Amino acid sequence: MSIFINDTLQQQIERGEIWTQSFQLQIASQGTSRLGIEVDSNPTALLFDVFTEAQIKVTIEEAVTITGGSILPNINMERNGSYSTSVVIKGSATRTGGSVILTSTIPGGLSGSLSQFSGDAGLILKANTDYVYSFANESNNEADVSISYYFREL
Repeated sequence: MSIFINDTLQQQIERGEIWTQSFQLQIASQGTSRLGIEVDSNPTALLFDVFTEAQIKVTIEEAVTITGGSILPNINMERNGSYSTSVVIKGSATRTGGSVILTSTIPGGLSGSLSQFSGDAGLILKANTDYVYSFANESNNEADVSISYYFREL
């Protein structure tokens, strides 16, 4: 079996342009958890991968006002240099205003299998605009949700 590396992605990682983070949420039955994304003066390509056994409704809102929340540490994938980003991602964010730009439902796994949400969540976010990604548990049980994100300022 041969493994082919995407040279463009590899080069972006080597230049310190790709940031990442992974974490797990526990969302109560019929509860919602929100992540706030504060984009600086550069448009930002952002990709989310979400894995869960529960039925989760994902909503992305644009041009929101974010209040509260705890800043999540963004990890640069090139570990040998010293890089910085002005993009801020907050857990447990609250928001007002904004417009829904995408809604999708992760159907939930069958017999304990995982369902994945990705691709649709890959967006190029506008400069100087704040976003909220909401994850609503539509199941009757607490949901364990595993989330990974990757972003690059353009």
